[in-house]
Amino acid sequence: MARGFWDPIGDATVYSFPLAEIGRGGVLRRYSEVFSDSRSTLLARIARALLALEDILEELADKYVVSGVEVEPEPVDLDYLETSDAPLRFLVCVGRRLGVVEEGDGYVIEAVEHAGNNLLLLYDELARYFGHYARRRLANFVRVGGGTEYFMAVMDSGEVFLAEGEYGRVSIPAVQGMVLTAHTHPSNVYWFSIPDLRTALDFFSHRGLATAVVTGAGATVLYRRGFFTLEDYETMLRAVKSGDERVVLELVRRAPNIRVEFV
Repeated sequence: MARGFWDPIGDATVYSFPLAEIGRGGVLRRYSEVFSDSRSTLLARIARALLALEDILEELADKYVVSGVEVEPEPVDLDYLETSDAPLRFLVCVGRRLGVVEEGDGYVIEAVEHAGNNLLLLYDELARYFGHYARRRLANFVRVGGGTEYFMAVMDSGEVFLAEGEYGRVSIPAVQGMVLTAHTHPSNVYWFSIPDLRTALDFFSHRGLATAVVTGAGATVLYRRGFFTLEDYETMLRAVKSGDERVVLELVRRAPNIRVEFV
């Protein structure tokens, strides 16, 4: 179970991950790896685009009424985008045509007079794609890990950080740039423990997009579908404080912008 806690001095989130243990003869390092592939690059590209769009939406909302965001190409399909060089195009409906308001690596954001409203499907598709990616990447570690848990994070650079935790837990220092995370459970229970939810609550508060629990039997992705609001925070906090894992799923599903995907 991933553990997150507040630093009472620096108010900094910490997921303490023991990448090394001190023993006789010095430091005994645990397994860790940094890599990237076409899928992690795509996941990071989509994550960067969504986070940039969220910044723009907040700016536009100060001056205009934003009534919808249309994503092109449509339908939203990450399997297609993996083999395509086409940039994501976000059409933000503000009632008037302002043109391109931001252009970044792999995305264009335009303010327009008329647009559809399929943005939330991109959050859904990102969670689905990430869930399958995490299952594939962590499959070997689930089988051979025994009671040891493993952690994986997709960074906004497209790099993936994969590391070994400890028996029954995994924890790391919070690193700027983590947009998607996953960790294994040594049992076949692929739901979030109370400590896992506490970490997810903090991760979403710091603009994380999705987090997953992976086992040999399956995986669960918990993700935000749009902005993480105060109501979302308070609903998840009640689930954490309940301390009852049997009712956590029901409580979490009451959060307006939090969704669960089983893969």
